[in-house]
Amino acid sequence: MKGIRKCYADHQCGYGNICKWGICKRRECRKHKDCPGNQACHYPGIYIDYESYCYEGYLGYCKDGYVCVAKKSKKRQCNGKYDCKLGDHCVEGFCKPLPGFCSSDGDCDKNQCCAKGNDKHGVCKSNLAVDFGVH
Repeated sequence: MKGIRKCYADHQCGYGNICKWGICKRRECRKHKDCPGNQACHYPGIYIDYESYCYEGYLGYCKDGYVCVAKKSKKRQCNGKYDCKLGDHCVEGFCKPLPGFCSSDGDCDKNQCCAKGNDKHGVCKSNLAVDFGVH
């Protein structure tokens, strides 16, 4: 590839190249093991939460256009819904609260908070409802 070639999408850059930040660049990897250190092969522009996606021993294969990004490795917590406690479900190997249920305010949508009852899980409620004591 000679000179700087501007682009909007990978197909404008030719085989083995990607469009990164508006400029054609060479693909960095095809597999996770092509990346240095604690990095994984990832397609730019697609968000993958490596905190929950990557787990020990995983080596996936990638298509053209992938780049190396930092990852953190964790062991899987679950393989199915019965591996999680009541009120949680298994999402990509990790137990997460069911939609509408929560264990902290961070599990709820913006302008909501986690209103906890007597059990381990709370329910996401509007901040306004909690302020006025509506439970």
